[in-house]
Amino acid sequence: MIMTEVATVIERMNSLREDSTVPNNVKELLQEAVNQLRNEEDELALRVNAATSFLDEASNDPNIQQFTRTELWNIASLLEKMGGNGE
Repeated sequence: MIMTEVATVIERMNSLREDSTVPNNVKELLQEAVNQLRNEEDELALRVNAATSFLDEASNDPNIQQFTRTELWNIASLLEKMGGNGE
């Protein structure tokens, strides 16, 4: 079930990366977050923490639109719930 949730989060981040209104530096941070989640050499909690850190940095960008910021927060919230499962 956790891997399905990870796939859903990655899909949502990829959708944001395809949005033409999202600045390139935010798209790069989203790609880094995706890369962290896909790195199966690390425990899920470590991957989630790293990805959340990239999302936090992206959400602080002053050039993003409010709906993008809200989506970043929503994705980060999903990640935090996953990281708390300890799997």
